[in-house]
Amino acid sequence: MASRLPPLLAHEVEVFGRDIIGVLAPTVIAALWIWALKPQSSEIPVAVFVAPSEEVDQRLRADALVRAISNSERTGRVVEVDDVREIDNLMRRNEISVGIVVEVIRDDEKASRSRIVVEADGTNPVSVLDELRQIERGVSMYLDSSNDPDRRYRVELRARYNPRIKSAYLLLPGLAVLLGNWVAMVLACVSVMRERPRALSLYLRSLPIRPWERVASKTLVASLLGMISFFFIVIVCGTLFGVDVPGPIPLVMLAGGSSFSILSSALIGVLVGWRTRTDVGSVMSIGLLLLLTFFLSGWWSPTYELPAPLQVVALCLPVTHHVPIAKSLLLRGGDLGDVASYVIRSAVVCLFGFVLSVLAARRPASQ
Repeated sequence: MASRLPPLLAHEVEVFGRDIIGVLAPTVIAALWIWALKPQSSEIPVAVFVAPSEEVDQRLRADALVRAISNSERTGRVVEVDDVREIDNLMRRNEISVGIVVEVIRDDEKASRSRIVVEADGTNPVSVLDELRQIERGVSMYLDSSNDPDRRYRVELRARYNPRIKSAYLLLPGLAVLLGNWVAMVLACVSVMRERPRALSLYLRSLPIRPWERVASKTLVASLLGMISFFFIVIVCGTLFGVDVPGPIPLVMLAGGSSFSILSSALIGVLVGWRTRTDVGSVMSIGLLLLLTFFLSGWWSPTYELPAPLQVVALCLPVTHHVPIAKSLLLRGGDLGDVASYVIRSAVVCLFGFVLSVLAARRPASQ
């Protein structure tokens, strides 16, 4: 009697071959993970403010310091500002990670010292210490070679918004954003997977339902559950980790700024469910996307530390635009004006995902 194993193996190969992307997802995940772990930490966006001084030598030394920072390999884009408050504005808009203030402090009537205050964004405790050390090292190397025998300067390192560098300031926005978006994505994909039986799919296709209505019915409920999960984590993390959660007005602004991102994640889940042929392919593809959002969203380490091609990929992920919104409104005391650019980007990603989902709903690959 001939063995039945070869036809069974051939059938399994055929089933997995229908979703080659899902089968290869673990390999793709490993490759992107290794690539994302190669940081480009020298490209730190910096803003510099030099306080006005009547002393010519102090001004010349400050200008030379700014040029040295601009030409340093440890820094990326350097912005010179005319008002020290602009550093906080730029940091709340997530445009810089480090602010440097150069000012003159008079010790007495005859002597003066230059104080250099280096402040890094403390809402990311993973990278803040490294950024402070790199900038401080660059400043110190310049000052040590500046032919100043009296060493009339003092370098101070600070972490803005998080003076004690508590890890809770990383967990609060990160966990809330990731879990809220993941819940919406997974539930939307599962909603599509439930329609895979052929009889049910044929029945649904026979109903007079427009494609956009199918998309809306699956994404709105998943997005609502994702939003509930998001705010549940915000309140729980804020209570357990001792982080002051802002009042109702910032939370309302946060809800508005988060809606496009969470809806985009639900649209991605629907799109994956309709463009994969098997449950295995859907699960593996969703797993790939979940890990992509973890590594490329910027909540664990800034996106400027990623290789340039992965930065482009990160721009297509809704979570990448959601993390700065949550950080600014929850931890930096920002408002909608500070995160308007990220809300617009989230809306563009949402619109693009809606169009693709409607096109996929016309003739899903799984049917």
